[in-house]
Amino acid sequence: MSRKKEAVLKAAESLTENYDREELFMPKNGRSLPNRSVIIDLVRDLRSVIFPGYFGEDTAARLFPEQFTAFLLNDFYDRLKSQVEIAFLYADQDIQKEEACARAEAICDDFFEKLPEVQKKLLKDVQAGFDGDPAAKSKEEIIFSYPGLFAIYVYRLAHILYMEKVPYIPRIMTEYAHGKTGIDINPGATIGDYFFIDHGTGVVIGETTEIGKNVKLYQGVTLGALSTRQGQQLADVKRHPTIGDNVTIYSNSSVLGGETVIGEKTIFVFIILMAANMLFRRFSAQNVDPMIAEIIDYHKLKTGKFMPGFIGATFSLVDKVISAFGSSIVGIIMGLAGYSAGAEPTMALYIATIGMYLGAPLLGDLASVIALKRYHITEEEYKQMYGDKAILSKKEA
Repeated sequence: MSRKKEAVLKAAESLTENYDREELFMPKNGRSLPNRSVIIDLVRDLRSVIFPGYFGEDTAARLFPEQFTAFLLNDFYDRLKSQVEIAFLYADQDIQKEEACARAEAICDDFFEKLPEVQKKLLKDVQAGFDGDPAAKSKEEIIFSYPGLFAIYVYRLAHILYMEKVPYIPRIMTEYAHGKTGIDINPGATIGDYFFIDHGTGVVIGETTEIGKNVKLYQGVTLGALSTRQGQQLADVKRHPTIGDNVTIYSNSSVLGGETVIGEKTIFVFIILMAANMLFRRFSAQNVDPMIAEIIDYHKLKTGKFMPGFIGATFSLVDKVISAFGSSIVGIIMGLAGYSAGAEPTMALYIATIGMYLGAPLLGDLASVIALKRYHITEEEYKQMYGDKAILSKKEA
């Protein structure tokens, strides 16, 4: 026996033993799993009905659009019904074929009745993409090529089946879109009209997320859970955020937790606070070093002593003391907010973290601005320190 044949037979024997031991392998009781390839083909083929003329060209479609569409839908109906029936039979070993067939038929009836409404929603999503992206040259370009629209299209189809509690198939559909686009939308999420995902890579929208109308997400946004350590105990619990109408969430933002609500225009307030934070911090940081130099020269003017080392070290000591106190204050606030190592994060802890990140620096910068009002060096003193040219340069500046 050749080494190749021996290796193959040995591997086959071991794998077959695993098949017998592991209940996940080799469907039992003669029942099969849904066919992933058939489901993916359905997702692809339905685009020709939702967006006619874009993903397939047929003369009959132009000459007899209603009859041709009915012909396609008849085929799609049979293919979907077959897969839904198979999914029910496999997920519930006690269900009989007649019952599974009846449920699959009722679900397909509902699915195809809702397709016109899905098409209207998707056209609003296309409009949202065109209105929200100045780089878009046309709506046709969005339909043809935007990964965000494709992910939304697949989600809107899968969501119908998810709401009907169809096993396996909704997630197969959205994970196919996830693999194609890098956008992970759970079919259980609730998403309103006029929705747009710009760029899209890395976007995650969790199962219990609720999104209102006219919402725009950028790449890297996560609408997720605070923690999933409890696993299946959280299966029926709202663990993802609620996003209100007219909200834009910018790149690489994470909004976490089932109690978190981003209301209308809330994000704009957040952006204003962030901008103010950065402005004040840049303002104060850029002024500290020249102020230290002026203080050294001012001290020399008043006392006749040039002490750059002592004054610089004093500033450094104050900075370190404040930094040390800052760490202690953070620990105290986190403790008051309920922080405990290994425990589930709470909404109070989340709010405290945001408050410290935004509020504390702004308060410190505000104190710095107030302190500057007492920072007085007269023009005469400035002239004595640096001469007439310095006075002229300062006035020009």
